[in-house]
Order: sequence, then structure tokens, then C-alpha cells
Amino acid sequence: MRDLNEITRNRLSEMIRKGQAQAETAIAKLMNDYQQGQDFFLRLGQGMESRFEANGHVTLITPEKQVMTLHENAITQLATKYNIGTRFVKTLMASDADWKRQLIAHNLNEFSMNSGRERFLMRSVDSEIRGVLSDQYKILNSFEIASVFIERAMAHGAVFAGGHNSGLNMFVEVVHPELIQVDTVNNGVEELVFGARLKTSDYGCGSLSASIFYLKAICLNGAVGETMLQERHVGEKLPQGFLFEQDTHAAHTKAMALKMRDMTNDMFSEEKIANQIMSIKKASSIEIDAKKYIARLREDGKILKSEAEETEIIMLNNKEEDGVRGASTLWKLTQAMSAMARDKDPVRQRELQEVAGSLVK
Repeated sequence: MRDLNEITRNRLSEMIRKGQAQAETAIAKLMNDYQQGQDFFLRLGQGMESRFEANGHVTLITPEKQVMTLHENAITQLATKYNIGTRFVKTLMASDADWKRQLIAHNLNEFSMNSGRERFLMRSVDSEIRGVLSDQYKILNSFEIASVFIERAMAHGAVFAGGHNSGLNMFVEVVHPELIQVDTVNNGVEELVFGARLKTSDYGCGSLSASIFYLKAICLNGAVGETMLQERHVGEKLPQGFLFEQDTHAAHTKAMALKMRDMTNDMFSEEKIANQIMSIKKASSIEIDAKKYIARLREDGKILKSEAEETEIIMLNNKEEDGVRGASTLWKLTQAMSAMARDKDPVRQRELQEVAGSLVK
């Protein structure tokens, strides 16, 4: 029988191998979208010439007669702007029926034509508008910022541990492959690797953030620790001048890249890792009524009913392969939630890892 440490190292190595491919794919897509992307301002409202039509897709016809497809995210953002029920709109979008697409276009036209004029920033890729945002949205070159994050992490000996790019959100995880043993109060000795996660969206689906990230090696449960950087895309209202905009965006990106450089260095510092280990030990010392705690997470809207039920079952099963053992503590609940998240879609998985990590303070 192979030594448990050998099994752990092999699992970690295989995860890193897969994670590198995932991260490289996510970054390549980010670069492609940046190269193919187009930003432009457009006024919508009374007296404006833009209109919405539907023929298989919901499209926007600009005053220049350019036909652009609207991504579901852009439709939802417009619906929110015009106080059209987003649940209603999402239900319509979930169907392939053309009359439902036409109803979406009709509603957008009616609300737009009867509203005051407002200028929006349209962010598009390959003639598809993915985001309809405020004209005060701070445009950043996410590829340049991600490159600084990766370069700094690699300088600290980190390797890719995962990545995903949904077209709206991009995630990259890196870890230092050195196994660190943490002797917890109530949940045994844990072997962890520490690193960082970068998350960004160029289409109004979240802020730019950089957080401490760690993995439990035996089961590959992941969780997000302290968030070091969380930057909303909010800036000043920009005029139409193209050159001024480009210069301004470049300055914003440079400033953010420098901040990302320093934050990434800090996340790999011995002090930050030591602080995270202390938080893990503290979470292991806090015994809880797991069922009540899980119910509270559900009531707060952080997890779904099905996710709460799955987490309860994992807690009760107490399986080593799920990274769950020992007394019912906050740390054990973190691991149960992370194990529950492993088979979710890549975006939801990462959202749940953030919820799990928030329990360790």
C-alpha cells in the first residue's frame, strides 16, 4: 500500500497539471477578448434612433445601422435599468421560442423610448454586446493586470492551480506547491498549500479582486481566505474624445497594475500565510451546531436549499476523502462546503469557495 503522503503529493501534482491547462485557457480567452473587444458610447431614450429587434436573438440596431447581438448579461443589465423584472426576462431568455425574444425586444423598446436620454458604455466582442454599463465605468486592461499578478506569483515560486473564463468572469488560481502542515485543535493535522486567486469581470459582473487561496491537499478542497484587493470599476464621467479616453484608461490600468503587484507580493509573504494558519486554527477551536449554522447561511442567501442539504450530508458522513473529520467546528464546516462545491459549475464552485472561506476569520 502506498504511503498516504505519496498519494497526497500525486493528487496535488495531477491537480496542478490540470490547473495549468485551465489557467492558460482562461488567460488566452481574456487576451483574445481584449484584442477583439470594442467599446463605444450610445445614447438611449426618447428621440434616439437605436432600436431593439428579435430574430432568433435579441439585437440592437445602432444609429449607424450596425446590428449587434445582445448577450443575456447585457439584456439583464438593461432590464434592471428600466425596472423590468429580471426574473421575468431571464425566464423568457431561457426559452428558444422566437415570440419570447420578440417580447423582450418590445419591452426594451417601449421602456427605452419612454425614458429620459442616457448615455451608456457598450462593451462588445465580435459584434456581441456583453455589457451595458454606466458611462462612469472605469475601463481597465484586465489582461495587463492579470499578467502582473501571474508574474509576481511566479516570482514567489507559485504555479497555476486552476482557472476559468466564462466570457463574463475570469478566475485564475496559483499556489506555492510546498505542503504546509497545520496542527488544528479539533480536526487533526491538515496539509495545505497556499496561494492566491485573481478574479475580474470586464462586463459589470463583479469587481476586480485578489484574495489568499488555499487547498487541502488530500481532498483538493479549495477556499478563499483574506481578500487583499477589491476594486470596483467606478471612475469619472468621460467625454466622447477618443484619445483622452485611451490615455485615461491606460493611466487607470497602470495604477491598478502597480497596486496588484504590491498586493500579490504581500499575499505570498510569510506574515500573511502565518495569519491565515492562525485563522484556520481558531476556526478549528470553535465548535458549532452545524445544522443551525448551515440553515443561517441559507437564510442569508449565501447557499441554496440543495447546497445546504448536500453540506449537511457531507458533515454527517465524516469521510476523510471529503476532507471532513473530527469535531463539528467552523473549520470542518468550511471543508464540508468546499467538498460540496467540487462538482458545481466552475463559477458557482468559486462563489461557494468564497462563502466557505468567509467562515475562517
